[in-house]
Amino acid sequence: MKVINVFEGHVSHGAEGHGWTWIGNSADPNIQWLSICSGLRWLRRFPRLARYSTAWRAVSEAKKADLIVTHGERMAVWVGLAKRVMQVKTPHLAWSFTAPELETLSPFKLKLFKAGLCNVDRFVMFTQLEAKNYPKLFDHSADRYRMVPWCAERPVFDEAAPRIV
Repeated sequence: MKVINVFEGHVSHGAEGHGWTWIGNSADPNIQWLSICSGLRWLRRFPRLARYSTAWRAVSEAKKADLIVTHGERMAVWVGLAKRVMQVKTPHLAWSFTAPELETLSPFKLKLFKAGLCNVDRFVMFTQLEAKNYPKLFDHSADRYRMVPWCAERPVFDEAAPRIV
């Protein structure tokens, strides 16, 4: 199985220095992962152009893949639009789909978002509120949205220190 992993930023960002590539490290080792990020050196000064270029490259690769995973709402939208234009049917998982400002989108941007997200197969977000509100906002079936509990690693602290609480 081949999975295209698409995200904004640079491959070198993140705690482990691998950006969103950790998702492959936590998955079945038989999955072949290809990570595509918007961190091309020559596009760093043009983040929107980088996003569009990344979406186009990812969807071009997705023609030969079994799944495309996007991170964040904007990359999900632009990959969705590129999939429509290029008529690519590869299933699409929008991971970490979270954006509080979505409810304040202009009517034009809301239509653009709806067009880009209409063929996303599954949305994963980290709060029940988002899982409840986004289907209404985008006129989607609620069964396409899943809330996955997400937390940081357990904090490191001095066990011998006095308790604050």
